[in-house]
Amino acid sequence: MYEIIPKNNRRIPVVRNFWYPTDTQPDTTLYQDQLGWVIEYQVESGGYTDTYDIWLNLMEDSHIRGIGWDLGFFYLPTRTFYYINQIDKYVCKLPVREDWDGKYILSSVDVEPQIVPEENELMDFEEVSEVWDNFKIDGKDMKYILEHSVLFLST
Repeated sequence: MYEIIPKNNRRIPVVRNFWYPTDTQPDTTLYQDQLGWVIEYQVESGGYTDTYDIWLNLMEDSHIRGIGWDLGFFYLPTRTFYYINQIDKYVCKLPVREDWDGKYILSSVDVEPQIVPEENELMDFEEVSEVWDNFKIDGKDMKYILEHSVLFLST
């Protein structure tokens, strides 16, 4: 797994019990360096590092490569999961699973395409560029939102 370690070798924890533990990664803490487009997504985008350039390459230009990405994200300021569905062309809040045990935040939702309650749909769009241009949470634009979120690409 790719990971950026700050120059002082100290990672800044932002949310405890976010990830569920695995044999290879027992640490459940979400760290500040795991927000935004992490190294593996930067590599996937062709090596871009700017938030907008990566968005353009992965989200808007993905049809050129024949890969249609959806994007799930956990926006830290609201502690809410959202999903951009490029097939059905909407942005939604992901509902909390009824069977969630309350232990690990990531297991509270299914970060994948799904049918969501209508009241969770936040925006319809024709082109994903409309999301970049118009979608906001508490007045914050997509650049800010993505840089303060844990991101999950899905095909």
